[in-house]
Amino acid sequence: MTDAQNIRASIFLVTLCYLAAVALPNVGSVIAVTGATINPFINYIFPISFYLKLDSAPMNSSGKTLAQVLLFLVILVSVLGIYQLSGGTH
Repeated sequence: MTDAQNIRASIFLVTLCYLAAVALPNVGSVIAVTGATINPFINYIFPISFYLKLDSAPMNSSGKTLAQVLLFLVILVSVLGIYQLSGGTH
């Protein structure tokens, strides 16, 4: 990265953080949404996706079928959790 690219990236990040601080009155809700979004990916979705991609067994094998079902359930629960976190229906 050149010095000019570094300066542009730094200015962009500082500006983004400033705008987020001005626009979001409660940092707790930001942390909650970030945690609810990132944790399922790191703990469940990425490992299952890697398993499905790297295992040489056919896609309709029992292990991969179970992984696909689990992946669907994790995504469903994650979406519902974020929906509930945002306040649900109003």
